[in-house]
Amino acid sequence: MSRNKVKLWGIGLAMVLVISLLPKYVVQNDPQPLEEKTASEKVSDRETTPSAPGHHSLIPEQELAVIENLKKQYENSQNPNEKLKFADSLFNLYRKHSEFHQAARFAELRMPTPAELEDLLAAGNAYYQAFSTAFSAQQAHEAGAKARQYFEKALEQAPDSLGAKARLAMTYTVSDQPMQAALKLREVLQADSEHPEALYNMGMLSVQSGKYNNGIERFSKLVSLQPAHLQARYFLGVCYFESGKKQLAKKQFELVKNMSADPVVQKEADKYLRKI
Repeated sequence: MSRNKVKLWGIGLAMVLVISLLPKYVVQNDPQPLEEKTASEKVSDRETTPSAPGHHSLIPEQELAVIENLKKQYENSQNPNEKLKFADSLFNLYRKHSEFHQAARFAELRMPTPAELEDLLAAGNAYYQAFSTAFSAQQAHEAGAKARQYFEKALEQAPDSLGAKARLAMTYTVSDQPMQAALKLREVLQADSEHPEALYNMGMLSVQSGKYNNGIERFSKLVSLQPAHLQARYFLGVCYFESGKKQLAKKQFELVKNMSADPVVQKEADKYLRKI
């Protein structure tokens, strides 16, 4: 993996395998995995879904009709409380079908005034999902700025929310202050040296910058804490390979293959194994 092929967009790298393996998070105070799709399903989604807002090809026709009806009710309602309820329903439906950009829009529209911590985190996480699944640098920049805005407001109310700070950090990768990403992740790790999301994101920044020994340190610690973390094992293998530690890399790629039968994962692991 030459450095010029590695470009950080959101929480992952702009390459097929990374897109397929990226962890997504539901709207909670702390990150939790969304219901998993297989890597091939995620790649297929990206290949068939254009980035234009409002595209719904992945939503079943029956639920698409429900969405359109809710949107009409939202637009026609003059009752502020009703509008909040319609926006909340639309937010949940779009999120359910991984239409993250639309979900983020309605995460804002469902927000009461004044916004409470839960509302700020919901909007921040919704835009973070849109940011981390962006199809272009422009989309990533716009969604990342929105996510950063809401996470900063949330952290004003709850400065000890490490999950929010770890995600806030990654939005700086598409800002005019990219060095803030590593600085804020270090703050998280100073507070909790075993914070999984901060370790993973620091590892990804290390890969992006070609600092593979640093990546080995971060991903090794993460897999010691979470042995079944497929993404961390894959990138640990990448870091070992790029550092010339081919046999250690081979072990990680073999473990990755044993951990997932997904054809995309198998193919990418085999690419490295053939080079060893």
